[in-house]
Amino acid sequence: MRSFLSTVLTLSALGLSTAAMGSVQLMGTRIIYPAEAQSVPLRFISKDDYPSIMQLSVSTSETEATPANAAPFVVTPPIFRMEPHKDMMIARLSQVAGASLAQDRESVFYLSFNQIPAEKKAAAANNQLAFTFKTTVKLFYRPQALSKQNDQHLSQLTVDKQKLGQGLIHINNPTPYYVTINAIDVHNGQPIIKDKLPMLAPFSTQSYPLGKVKAPAANGSITLNIINDLGGITKQKINL
Repeated sequence: MRSFLSTVLTLSALGLSTAAMGSVQLMGTRIIYPAEAQSVPLRFISKDDYPSIMQLSVSTSETEATPANAAPFVVTPPIFRMEPHKDMMIARLSQVAGASLAQDRESVFYLSFNQIPAEKKAAAANNQLAFTFKTTVKLFYRPQALSKQNDQHLSQLTVDKQKLGQGLIHINNPTPYYVTINAIDVHNGQPIIKDKLPMLAPFSTQSYPLGKVKAPAANGSITLNIINDLGGITKQKINL
């Protein structure tokens, strides 16, 4: 009886024009779901010479979808075959009927997709590893009352100068939008801070440790590299 091992590799791809760990890519590094939309199409592109099985799920966390962290969204179909060298808009994301979500701010969920390459007979016979690639992207539900994000809200972000002496950059977000910070430049010749920066939720504050980076001058400024709706970078300068 042959044995066949499977190894799962995980990546949250948020800074690229396409989101992928495997060779099947989702167009876009994030999904914006307008409240008024009946559904949102999901477009995949394969660069492989072989087909793959795609498994999709949505959850409230970056972990595997379970009944405990199920999100009020469904993907149809949740499993499909991705043909080699194809550009396919085969799946659609839709909101569960009757779901109750906040209407005064964005909500965030996570779409995960597993790429399971077709098993090659030679590899299976030799008990070689088959890699199942998992990619996770953020899904933002945007209420109808919120206009399409145009980055103007970023000018409302502020920094608590009193926290700078504590080795922290304390950023306040008074807007109804999530802010995903890719990097922080403190403008004093120090390295740019860009390691595992937590997302800044709507109407909240978030502290970002300076680590070994020297705090910016009290009358200086910082620049945030923020990931926008299109997956690109918007630079926002904040004067202290």
